Parts: sequence; C-alpha cells; structure tokens
Amino acid sequence: MSAEDLEEFDLRKYLKSDKGLLRMLPVVKVSRRLWLNWCHLSKVSCQLLASVLQMTPSHLRELDMSDNDLQDEGVELLSVGLKDQQCKLETLR
Repeated sequence: MSAEDLEEFDLRKYLKSDKGLLRMLPVVKVSRRLWLNWCHLSKVSCQLLASVLQMTPSHLRELDMSDNDLQDEGVELLSVGLKDQQCKLETLR
C-alpha cells in the first residue's frame, strides 16, 4: 500500500482502543487524513502517532483526535512528533 492509495481513512469504525490503533498502524502510516475522534485513545496511541509523524516520509496532513482522554502525558508524547522536522501535519483537532 502506498500513500497514493489512501488519501483519507476514517478509523472511527475500526478503532475503539489503543490496541486497535496498533493493528491499523500500516494504514495509518500511509494516510494523509485520519479521523480518530471518539476512539478511546490514550497516551499509548499518542506515542504511536508521534512515531508516525516522525517517519520519513511523513504523509499525514490532517489528524482529528478530538474527544479522546489523552491526558497531559499523552499530549506531551504527541508533541514530540509534532516538533520533528519530518512532521508535515497541517491540521490537528
């Protein structure tokens, strides 16, 4: 699967936990837009997504993580990926 294959993917249908995100990681890595709102994600997911944002190349441009209980630690973990030079994210919700 390449980045051209997957412009956007709504994972809300498939994800209801951090474990679900881990299983879908290959899809996440090649997506340009991800909808992860209301997926019961935690700091574990933030760490996984930070690693995706640091990938070369990073395809992700839009990420919706609203309505998840990320806590301060999860946001801090995600911010590591957001600060990385490889991160091309344009929209974060």
